[in-house]
Amino acid sequence: MLFRLSNIGNYIVNKEDSARILLLECLLYIKHSICDNAGRGMADTIVREWIADYKSLRSAELHSFSCIIIQNNELIQAVFSILEEKRYHEEFLEPVCQQFFSFYRSREENLQNFARQFIPTLIGLYLSSVAKGNRKNVHCVEVVLLGIYNLEVIDSSGKSACLSFRIPLLSKPSIYHEPMSLSHTILSERALSTLEYSENRTINIGPYSEVEKINASNRLHVMSVLMWLYNQNIESMSTFSQMSVCKMCSRASSELIGPNYGGECSSGYNNPHPRPIARIPLSSPFLLELIHAVYFVMFNGLGSIGLQSLEELHNRAMQEMMTDVLLVI
Repeated sequence: MLFRLSNIGNYIVNKEDSARILLLECLLYIKHSICDNAGRGMADTIVREWIADYKSLRSAELHSFSCIIIQNNELIQAVFSILEEKRYHEEFLEPVCQQFFSFYRSREENLQNFARQFIPTLIGLYLSSVAKGNRKNVHCVEVVLLGIYNLEVIDSSGKSACLSFRIPLLSKPSIYHEPMSLSHTILSERALSTLEYSENRTINIGPYSEVEKINASNRLHVMSVLMWLYNQNIESMSTFSQMSVCKMCSRASSELIGPNYGGECSSGYNNPHPRPIARIPLSSPFLLELIHAVYFVMFNGLGSIGLQSLEELHNRAMQEMMTDVLLVI
């Protein structure tokens, strides 16, 4: 896991410390809520200026612009408001998504990190809209998610990217230990088989193939890879972004889809009994990436909110009998 082990000890405390931590988290949540309510009326103005400023930039000003916006919490909060509130979507959703894609394609690290912190919110918005039959309304979201995915699965030379790493073993040197001395070891058949097996303990992530279009067969695979990408950089994300992960987890694992979503009839023969209410389709790999993100959030300042999200993910995994997910939780 990517969460810092040093922070785990902060949560193994007595009842008084637990109450104090819970109070601090509540105050933090209230602070963000107050700031959020205060900034909602200005969100459209802030985002409109942000879009206009980027369009008027010269190439020499790109780096300084990226250094400014990556630390602008007011702008980050305003963009989250635009994405989370439907009343802004008609005017701002498409230009904001175009801006995200331009940031990612620029290969400027700060601009990529700025766009990357909105990936969970974009995924939640996209999956919810697709499940309700409103895919056309979020076509721009689908395009930017597809663009980020395709940019990440290839390296600078245009080949499929692949990440490989070796699991540390006692028979191999690492920064923590020296390998065991073979001169004083009896090379029995068991010892030889152990050493031979250890040669193959390499984990490969990827390569992933590029995708021309997101459809039902590859949708959750693309979302899983995007969440994995987010998790690799989660420690650098803003508090707003980490809170959005919990919101997306609650939305994806608990949101119900009504019997008449998409404007369709509830049955083929005008049956007065509606169809059973369904949930947003999810897969085990996608849930595992969500759990990874929630664990980091839990042990880095948002314990109670993260614990609630983890419980909702656990309930969803129980309902669908996802054993690999339940083992992690």
